[in-house]
Amino acid sequence: MLRLFVLVCFLSCWKIIKGGILQSPNHQLLSDKEVEEMLRKYPELSDKFSEMDLEYRRYIQEVGSILLSDTDLREKLDILDNNDLSSGLIADELDKLKPELRSKLNEIKRAEIDRLLSRWRDLAKITDREPKGIVHLDTKNPHSFEADDLRYLLKATVDDLNKLDQMRRQAFKNHEMKKKMEEEERINAMGSEQRESYYTHKRNWAEIYRQREKQVRHPGSEEQLKDVWKHTDQMNFQDFNPTLFFRLHDMNNDGALDEHEVKALFIREISTLYKKEDPDFDPAEKEEEGERMREHFFSEADTDKDRMVTLHEFTSNLENLKTHETGWNSLFSRPFFTDEEFNAFMEKTIPAGNSIKTKLEGYRMNHIEM
Repeated sequence: MLRLFVLVCFLSCWKIIKGGILQSPNHQLLSDKEVEEMLRKYPELSDKFSEMDLEYRRYIQEVGSILLSDTDLREKLDILDNNDLSSGLIADELDKLKPELRSKLNEIKRAEIDRLLSRWRDLAKITDREPKGIVHLDTKNPHSFEADDLRYLLKATVDDLNKLDQMRRQAFKNHEMKKKMEEEERINAMGSEQRESYYTHKRNWAEIYRQREKQVRHPGSEEQLKDVWKHTDQMNFQDFNPTLFFRLHDMNNDGALDEHEVKALFIREISTLYKKEDPDFDPAEKEEEGERMREHFFSEADTDKDRMVTLHEFTSNLENLKTHETGWNSLFSRPFFTDEEFNAFMEKTIPAGNSIKTKLEGYRMNHIEM
């Protein structure tokens, strides 16, 4: 669990705005719509929340650096799971921390509480709605850093990373709906021969993608990992060793694979599907495919849901995948969005009565797509 601190350092300032900091008066997370409405009504909040997120990230980094500096504690925390963090074991380990390090943790926590109070006072000057509740530390004890503070911080980190994935998926869906709308506008302007030629082009490339998809191996399967072992690691195919493979790809030697290390395992598979020379190549789709593979791998391998994969989880998942058929359903195997979602997106994007919208709706009523 401690390794999460390292991972969080890669998050950008904006990515956690909609996570644990923004809460409604009844201590429920604000909905995406509520957050967007607040930012529209009070544009100056954008900078304030970015500041808050940057400071929250700094708090994680500062706490993590202190804990990682104690070799004994680091080794013990690395083998604890979620149940251990919920028990008294973590408190026992923190009690053994060197006094000077414990004092630094206390100072960091007090500074974080002071920072939050200051930010809330700033927010109160520009809006009558103030975030309620703090989810990444224990406010009942504002003076010292205890086991609950670590537990809250780790949980908030995982929650924020999950929220980030949710936001990424929605952003990609919006990207694809915008592409679809622009495509329909282009098709609407085509003559019949040009339109038929365009549909033929789409059918041909759809078949190419289907054939490529058949070559993609299931993320985390032995076949897929052996391919990386041979072509990326330059090792003998017959000498494949899961433990050695894990060690080779644990780039920071922290005993677990984080999300960046896992995504790197799928570069060859993604390159099988997406090629820059393709006429319709979209880097956003290539990136999303990698994120989907990463999410899928974690859904199967990360049994304790801490957003890290240990050697035991890695090898166990490898064995589990041997018992069922492997393969991969790419982005192209299913619709990106429903008709209802696309219609709602078009309503939001193009004002009612706009000539482009009217033409598109007329076109969609009178033409059957490929």
